[in-house]
Amino acid sequence: MFTALRQNAATFGGRLGRILYDLHALRVLRPKDEIVHPLDERLVQMVAEKPDRGETFVDVATSESPFWTAKFAACVTLTIAERATNPETKAVYLNNLATFLSALGRREEALAAAVRTKIIGSDNSVILSDLR
Repeated sequence: MFTALRQNAATFGGRLGRILYDLHALRVLRPKDEIVHPLDERLVQMVAEKPDRGETFVDVATSESPFWTAKFAACVTLTIAERATNPETKAVYLNNLATFLSALGRREEALAAAVRTKIIGSDNSVILSDLR
């Protein structure tokens, strides 16, 4: 999957938003006993298994993403922030992470990421659950 996505990674966020929206609509229209493939979960798993893949989707982490892509965007953003060696770069991605987490309704974790942006100099670890 990664090989196919890497070709047009810069425009992936918008396309992913539309695909996930359509999958959600199908889930609403289909009987409850049918299972629709959880694409967003597979994308998060793809980045979690090989964190260097997060850099490929930097455009998702640095641009405004639709609600449907917020989980993938948060995963990519966290991955990039964790790997950043420059404190300013880490702060930018943590700030973006706070925005994506807020969109997902994960207010406490969003606040933790935003606070982490302010105190970036001490312990650089951010504990966020269920992104990977």
